[in-house]
Amino acid sequence: MTGTSGLSGQPAGVDGFVASVRDAIVILLRATRLDVATIAEALGVGARTLQRRLGRAGLDFTWLVADVRFDIAVRLLGNPRMKLAEIALEVGYSDQAHFSRAFRQWTGVPPREFRRRFRSGDALSGR
Repeated sequence: MTGTSGLSGQPAGVDGFVASVRDAIVILLRATRLDVATIAEALGVGARTLQRRLGRAGLDFTWLVADVRFDIAVRLLGNPRMKLAEIALEVGYSDQAHFSRAFRQWTGVPPREFRRRFRSGDALSGR
């Protein structure tokens, strides 16, 4: 994994374990219970071990889930055929309103405005 991670600008995949956690989050994102225990089980480690290893990388689980959601949401918003409600479900939100609130917190603009700016090449200028 190369490049930077969406919300922090930190190098993505600083640690192979973090990359594995991100991959597990992507796979289980639409699960009804996306929590530390679920991801830890998927990776074959204890929940405390998962938290400790993320902590060593300067991350926490909640932030990492939000970062994965953000990365996927930005990619999906680039597809004008996808409805916002579909994107919300794809990134693990039960409805569009919750997704829109979270997206606005991440970027300072609602997803519809972000999509409009994305089309004009000015997606994160308000960030």
